Amino acid sequence: MTNMKLGLRGKINLLVVGVGIICSLTIAIISSYKSSESLEKLATSQLKSSSIMMKDNVESYFESLENFTKKLSKDRLIEGLFIAFEGAYYGGAYPDEKDNNILSSSYLTNDKIYGDRVRKVSKDFGMKNIILASLTGPIVMVSSMDKKAHLLGRHLLNGELKNSNLSKCFQMASESDGSKTFYSDFEVISTTGKVSAFLCQKKIAEFDYENDGIFKGDDLGVVISEIDINKVNQITTISNNDSETEQYFMVAKDGTLKSNLKVEKDIYNLENFLKNKMTVQSDAITSALEKQSGVYKGKSINGYEVLSYYSYLEIFGKTWAFIGEKSTDEVYAPVRCNDLLYYHHNINYYSFNDSHLFLSHKEAS
Repeated sequence: MTNMKLGLRGKINLLVVGVGIICSLTIAIISSYKSSESLEKLATSQLKSSSIMMKDNVESYFESLENFTKKLSKDRLIEGLFIAFEGAYYGGAYPDEKDNNILSSSYLTNDKIYGDRVRKVSKDFGMKNIILASLTGPIVMVSSMDKKAHLLGRHLLNGELKNSNLSKCFQMASESDGSKTFYSDFEVISTTGKVSAFLCQKKIAEFDYENDGIFKGDDLGVVISEIDINKVNQITTISNNDSETEQYFMVAKDGTLKSNLKVEKDIYNLENFLKNKMTVQSDAITSALEKQSGVYKGKSINGYEVLSYYSYLEIFGKTWAFIGEKSTDEVYAPVRCNDLLYYHHNINYYSFNDSHLFLSHKEAS
């Protein structure tokens, strides 16, 4: 192999190339760091602003449902519904203390008179259902046409739903003085196989109904408002967003989800978690449940590296964690792409100069 020695010119050129490489790398590293820092701040700001907006909307939605349920318990229409539908139920002479099919001609007649109006009220206030239950336990009215008797006619004290959160909610309301609204929490209803949650409040008569033996101040029953779980999930879902990993979700203190995730939704959804008694945990969730807010960089409950903003919200006296997150791969993707282009350009540039230096030396020899 030929032994080549560089002259003064070659050494200077080599030095220039070396210094150029070092300077380029230094600039690239500093530029990459600054760019990453800027992207991280931008992503954090987006996650924070979206989280605050969604969290406020969730709290407002649940607060409006509570106010709506209170109004229903004072409403003259509801009072009339109790008189009509309890009359249809007890007039049917159904067996006591069990689930019954009460979709009778009397029930359908009442639904024809009141149904559309009640369904409109329910829709206007963001409810899935307005339900009336007699104090003895049976559900005597469901605003939706419950032809499969998922809820209609179910006995909340002795039927299939007797051990449900709905039953507990009903019992607390029926035993109260009517001034408080009770919350059932999320559960999978055995008769539907779907996730539901309810608000319950006792209805007390405000007028006399002598023909029915009911007088002002008598307990009529329990008004039950079914929360629209899809509405909750819609609030925590970003529409018109091209991000594949940005997601927002809520977690209770026991580690159960309170909304669906966007990433791996077939696993991380309310129904799957409640049916299989699954829970999640992360440092961000722990901090949020301790009523703290801040930025977290680490593992998501999905197992990916994420940048997240954590905060909390209060729902009927219960603290939930509210998490907004985005994968770090997606956050820093623009910088990594630019770095690759920059390095590629410099490798080509200095490779050309090295080759030129080599040829120049060879010709000089």
